[in-house]
Amino acid sequence: CAGTAMGQDLYDTSVLRTINFTFAEPNWETLLRNNYASQTDLLCTMTVDGVTYPNVGVRIRGNTSYTALPAGSQKFSLNVDLEAVDPEQDLLGYGSLNLNNGFHDPTFAREVLYNNYVAQFMPNMRANHVIVTINGVNWGVYNNVQQFNKTMLSTHFPDTSGLRIKCANNPNGPGLRYVGATSNLYSTAYEIKDAGGFADPWAPHILVCNTLTNGVTANWQTTIDPIFAIDPSIWSVVFENILTDDDSYVNKGADFMTYRNPTDGRTYLLQTDANETFTQTNWSPTLNFTATTKPFLSRVLAVPELRQRYFAHMRTVKQDLNWTYFEPKAVALRDQIDAAVQADTKKLY
Repeated sequence: CAGTAMGQDLYDTSVLRTINFTFAEPNWETLLRNNYASQTDLLCTMTVDGVTYPNVGVRIRGNTSYTALPAGSQKFSLNVDLEAVDPEQDLLGYGSLNLNNGFHDPTFAREVLYNNYVAQFMPNMRANHVIVTINGVNWGVYNNVQQFNKTMLSTHFPDTSGLRIKCANNPNGPGLRYVGATSNLYSTAYEIKDAGGFADPWAPHILVCNTLTNGVTANWQTTIDPIFAIDPSIWSVVFENILTDDDSYVNKGADFMTYRNPTDGRTYLLQTDANETFTQTNWSPTLNFTATTKPFLSRVLAVPELRQRYFAHMRTVKQDLNWTYFEPKAVALRDQIDAAVQADTKKLY
């Protein structure tokens, strides 16, 4: 089920808020850039809808969306931590924000369209647009994408204390394949975001990789599904494929999250990055289904029954994959942000 909106919803696509940041340091931009590698927050004051939030942590976020920016560009993405000093501080119920710069997306619409569409079917972030100002200067339109954290998970899982692991963007990603029994073989490719109460959080992750790579597929109901949630994860790779998510499990074997649900003990494959969706025109529906580096595709979805389920989910999505469905949503977003985009002197395109 999709997450329910709050009374005053931070991710309401019909609302275009302005988020104002004020840094005390005159060289704040240099400090942000210097803090990029260490991911160190720089404190500032944030104002939204006339309400002031002190001691908010801000840092530059992203990979190629920062490192591949045109020379001299100031349009970097921002991570905002309202709880940097006060753990009780939040904006409409959210303690952290991801403000993305629209890298590789001249429309500013892909992340918002993709995330909100996918969130109707599976646990996923929601998104809308905001305008950012920094020390009184217009920094333009940003994609306001929900943080993948316990707040997001709480709208889909009754228990959010589970093991949460991130696989960062990597053109040759690990793809949840088993490469051995020791944690050092995984710790450079994955990052533990929440240990989920495990003394050794790598052990259940290695079990998932071993199960996908070596589990007996003929008895998948008892050998694989109790450990790795097959059907929900099928939804995830269907969306990545049919809406062409370049940074994804299906394409790179990277840029995803896994969540081990404490309620049933199963691990779910989930998505984190949508700025490079709606970009390809010639992907096969079975892209990388023979890639042994991606065992969920090459082994699990080789089972005829599960392959049929994959295509059944794809047919469900395909009903909406037309301009009749997406045009009203895309045009509404365009019309809402058009004046702000025209006034945005820092936009990338």
